[in-house]
Amino acid sequence: MQCTEVKTKLADYSVGLLNERERRAIQEHLDGCASCRQELRALERVDRLLDAVPLEEPPAHLWQSIRSRIEAQPQPVRPSFWRNWFTLPRLALGGAIAATLLVALAYFTAPRPPSDEEHLHADPSQLMQTHQMMSWGDPLSDKAALGALIASRPHTQEVP
Repeated sequence: MQCTEVKTKLADYSVGLLNERERRAIQEHLDGCASCRQELRALERVDRLLDAVPLEEPPAHLWQSIRSRIEAQPQPVRPSFWRNWFTLPRLALGGAIAATLLVALAYFTAPRPPSDEEHLHADPSQLMQTHQMMSWGDPLSDKAALGALIASRPHTQEVP
């Protein structure tokens, strides 16, 4: 055993609280270590001094005065489960979750208009007509996209 380990157990050793195996290991260490023996002697001196001090009996009314002070203190009232659960932050969180669920439900169950995108790409002339209608009032419409559409037509013709 090392000195640090022995010194932590010396108080228990001096009053006989250790089991047989630990007591023998500490005794073997004490036989070869003067520092730990000196520490043990100091602990035994303190023990003898404490034994010499007479025990003082507490006053008979001591426990009654302590008990009356404890009983005089107001006991904290624990709120009921429901009052504790329905606090403002929890209600706000529950409302936010409910609103999110309602918005998600409305989004996923709302009817959607049919997609005509496939229909528009099937006929190039229909695509050209839609493009012309969309760019009717826009003087800065995308002329390059219009040129690409015309070039992609099956029968090519020159554009002046």
